Amino acid sequence: MAKANETEQRLIKSRKRVRDHGEVFTPDWLVRDMCDLVAAQCADVGARFLEPACGDGNFLVEILRRKLGAARAEAGGRNDTAHFRREAFRALTSLYGIDILPDNVRNCRANLLRLWAGAHNAKLRRGPRWAGCERSAQFVLEWNILHGNTLKPDGSEETPAVVFVDWQWEGDDVRGTEERLSALLQAADTDSLFSVHDCGNAIGPLPYWQLGGELPAPKKPVAAEPVKPPTPQHLRRFEWGMAELRADGSYQPLLAL
Repeated sequence: MAKANETEQRLIKSRKRVRDHGEVFTPDWLVRDMCDLVAAQCADVGARFLEPACGDGNFLVEILRRKLGAARAEAGGRNDTAHFRREAFRALTSLYGIDILPDNVRNCRANLLRLWAGAHNAKLRRGPRWAGCERSAQFVLEWNILHGNTLKPDGSEETPAVVFVDWQWEGDDVRGTEERLSALLQAADTDSLFSVHDCGNAIGPLPYWQLGGELPAPKKPVAAEPVKPPTPQHLRRFEWGMAELRADGSYQPLLAL
């Protein structure tokens, strides 16, 4: 009985949360088995994953662990090189999650950040770019792991609209574009979740260790200065007012000042 209670405690946070939100966590062994079904994709550093009810990040953490292993293998088994650092960061940008409960979102971000940071050699963590990398990783997670309701992607009274950032890589530079989940789900083809660009806000391109910051707000249109219409050539201004110059050279008073 004690063992059963211990197992139940690991899979739920409270009976109230189960009752109110249907929240039950997937055990680690089942997470590993399910990831084994898509092992090739989990070992692809750039392959994107979206967890629509991410909880504390059980699935995303396991996927990131496998991606980091693949990045280390690409770097010749080393985790102290610039190549590994870039590929580890690229793996982080490929993971997306949504959860209806804010504390789950915070926990998921923290768990992913802890795993990502811990995968780097101490030499890299002492390097001059590490502080920027860490700030940028937090920034990415704020845009990739979101509070929202996947079933109501345009938002509701309880949750905001779900707006991700699509990260595109070119060497060490990264460009991000805002994408509304509702538009993505309506227009995405079978090959790519990110196949439309409907929001317009963009980040970069910037070196990945300089991403930390705020997404720029949409530019507000600037009201144009009112243009005064030019005075027609057939009108003349006098001290007493305005008059029309007739074809015969005479003047017709129009307005007295």
